[in-house]
Amino acid sequence: MSAIAANPSLCPTVAFPKDPAIVVVRPTNSIEQQMEENMAKLGVSAVMINADSVVSARLCGEDLWIMARAGISMIILGPEQLISKGFQDWLKHEPFFNRVCALGVDEIHLLLLWGLAFCKAFTQIGFMRARFRSGITMIGLTATLLWDSKVADAIFGMLGVNHGEFYLIRRSNSRHDIQILFRTLHSGIDGLYFPEFAWVLKNLDKTIIFAGTITLVFRLKVYLDSLLPPGVDRTLRVRTHHSLNWADENLETITLFKSDLHCQIIVATNGLAQGNDISVIKTVIQVGEPESAEMFVQKPGRAHPNVDDPRAIFYISATRQAKALTVLAQSDAENTADAKKEGTVAMDRPVAQIIAARCKPFIQDELYDNPEADSPCICQSCLAHPPATRPAVCRCSGCLPEISAELYVPPPKQKKVLSDIPRSQRLTKPMKAAGTTRLEAFRALYRASAKLVIPLHQSVVHPLAASGKKQTIPTELKDGLLDFLAQFGQTHSDYLLCKLIVGGNGLSYAMLLQLQAYLQFHDDAFKSFEILEPQLQVWHTKLLLGTDDIFGHFAGLAEAKKLPEIDSLIEIAKKLHHTYSTAQAKDHAIFDIGTTSEWAKTVPTGTTWEEEDKPVPPPCTGDFVLGQAIDFFRDGLNSRKASFAVAEGDVGRLYEAIKHMLFTFAGSTHTNYMGYLLEMIINLELKSSPGLKEALLLCLLVNLTGLLGHFEEGDYVVEFFNRLLEDVVQHKNAQFDDNFIRNVVSRNLRHIAELKLAWRTGSGMKQKSKKHTDPHSDPEMQILLKTYRMEELHSRRLGRQIDDRDTDCFAKGIKKLRSGGLDKWIKKSLQTRQIRRPAEPTTPEPATPVAVEDDSEEVDEEEEEEEGRA
Repeated sequence: MSAIAANPSLCPTVAFPKDPAIVVVRPTNSIEQQMEENMAKLGVSAVMINADSVVSARLCGEDLWIMARAGISMIILGPEQLISKGFQDWLKHEPFFNRVCALGVDEIHLLLLWGLAFCKAFTQIGFMRARFRSGITMIGLTATLLWDSKVADAIFGMLGVNHGEFYLIRRSNSRHDIQILFRTLHSGIDGLYFPEFAWVLKNLDKTIIFAGTITLVFRLKVYLDSLLPPGVDRTLRVRTHHSLNWADENLETITLFKSDLHCQIIVATNGLAQGNDISVIKTVIQVGEPESAEMFVQKPGRAHPNVDDPRAIFYISATRQAKALTVLAQSDAENTADAKKEGTVAMDRPVAQIIAARCKPFIQDELYDNPEADSPCICQSCLAHPPATRPAVCRCSGCLPEISAELYVPPPKQKKVLSDIPRSQRLTKPMKAAGTTRLEAFRALYRASAKLVIPLHQSVVHPLAASGKKQTIPTELKDGLLDFLAQFGQTHSDYLLCKLIVGGNGLSYAMLLQLQAYLQFHDDAFKSFEILEPQLQVWHTKLLLGTDDIFGHFAGLAEAKKLPEIDSLIEIAKKLHHTYSTAQAKDHAIFDIGTTSEWAKTVPTGTTWEEEDKPVPPPCTGDFVLGQAIDFFRDGLNSRKASFAVAEGDVGRLYEAIKHMLFTFAGSTHTNYMGYLLEMIINLELKSSPGLKEALLLCLLVNLTGLLGHFEEGDYVVEFFNRLLEDVVQHKNAQFDDNFIRNVVSRNLRHIAELKLAWRTGSGMKQKSKKHTDPHSDPEMQILLKTYRMEELHSRRLGRQIDDRDTDCFAKGIKKLRSGGLDKWIKKSLQTRQIRRPAEPTTPEPATPVAVEDDSEEVDEEEEEEEGRA
């Protein structure tokens, strides 16, 4: 176009404006960057405009939209820019509007794959043509347009074109030079060991490994790094490429991969699967089945045609291979119903056909209606490097089974040997006044013996502007954190090098730690989020008198004016505590069958237990049910102790209660919180200085009123503010990212709460008396106590057992941690953090094969359970 515009005599039948331009939309930043570089090599002026380049240019005082108005022949846009204000203003600039002669859309198959799934900006491409001059030429490119007419028609519809209005030029997308191999994936993708891929480090091939999620990318990187010997630079030999990385990090990865012999492997998500032309790739590996038939073609296509013997290897679990056969045997409706029942995404029928087919190239030709041979292309590139022709004998693993040392054969599973150790071895006014006096004395004693108490004060709260990002998605969590950091002046180009405490509940805490692990390969403290100090918040972590009617008993004593003195009630409470809420009481309940111990003299004896179908397991000869009830009391008291410590601002005592909860969680089914609490305790005890430890503990609680006994957990206060914010958002039918919500409402939530209280007080309204709240609690309590009494729950009945569950989670937790649970957690934790270590000085030389020992036996129980999952 530029040549004809400069010299119209070259083609008199076509007219172009003096400064013609083409606008091209490409799906990913890496493809856009690559196209800009390729155009520069051809002498074509081009500019790339995406979210990252716009920000970078703005920091340099440049405006890419204004720069592209004149003198630029090709403008390469990211799809997200089609809904930006810069693009809207661009179209209003008449000189630029008139010089656009053509529109280009690369990887048009992604309109359907990504546009309807997660990248809504892709749907704007179909409207782009209508915004330019009528009659403008549109060019759509893809190597993977399925022959299925429904798929093709959907894509054409999204482009805004109808049949008969365009030319469709279809050529074969077969790469006859690439060997397609299918292997069985034996390791569970949720584990940390992937011995199937150890061979990758033994050769020198430039290899790209595709993983479906950022988490799997990280796990593979960690495993491969663990196999590298000392002296090998872990930041260079194996690199990662995904959307959570900073843009300059991903660009550096591709640059090093092309130019540095030491950079051998990239572990990436699908961002590199589309259209990237990296000339050194020889081996492409996909972990799990391809997401679609398009990905089955796109990913092997990253192997460059100029290398010798390129190949693509798909690792698919036996479970998913069997699932492919099931999908082909059932209807689409049945497959959708099965996927919904399993909570998974239904496998595409074309993907199932590919997995089940013996000859992979044959099924590819069938799905895409590839011709037997294309007509020869006479372009300079094809003349210089003619494409490979169809081989006489197919080399795929279905037609030519592999015999290779790379194939991994898992060792036979060892049967678990069940332990033969039994499970068991593992108020009236005078009373109110008296109680108040004693409780005040107890509070004074309690605070005097406290380890670390927050000074009484009114906490100053500064709510930040709200964010609509989802904390459960790593990329959105990162964006949200960057937003919050920027609100108090911390950016990657200008930040204060100090620790910033960021708290959250269990899941948020785990996501923060995970985010730091993923970003640890960045050298900068801000980009790696080393400046953040994740902190586990604690609100989400906490959780008999010989009479038939305790309420009637005391009512009768009050009527007869014979209520006992407070001292006698305290003595009774002490006896109840030692009888029903201590570890010793649990042991007595299960093992003590005599009648002479102090405990046996205190607990009442119930009727004889006569059910013999469930004998108490030896050596538990006592009352197993009573022991379970004591476990419940003991855990409840620890929770009450933690709640009391919170109200008093006693973070030292709260911390001690949390340590107790660690063992309880370890012995329960909620092992995630065992990991969270271990992270918290190890961070405080081993990784923090005394000053930092105290600061972190003091940040656990806040006091919005400044009154004694009114301290609250930090995450509880956050939930309170969130409730206020959600009410406003719902009332105004707004979004959390709206300007009014971000900059007016969310920043003033504390004042909004105080205004509500002030208005209520000013109008003479006050909080409803607690004497009339929850009117149904007393009847329910009466029913519960009656049930306890009828079942003789708190009486002693030798031989009683209803089920064999061991409810002593505290004891089970100690046993679990002692018997290897703690060592396993330490090993697993160390394997995923502090990986980026300075390499020992070595003489620069190309990467060398690595001798890898088979550590496949070091697979924990959790990974064994995940085996076979894709």
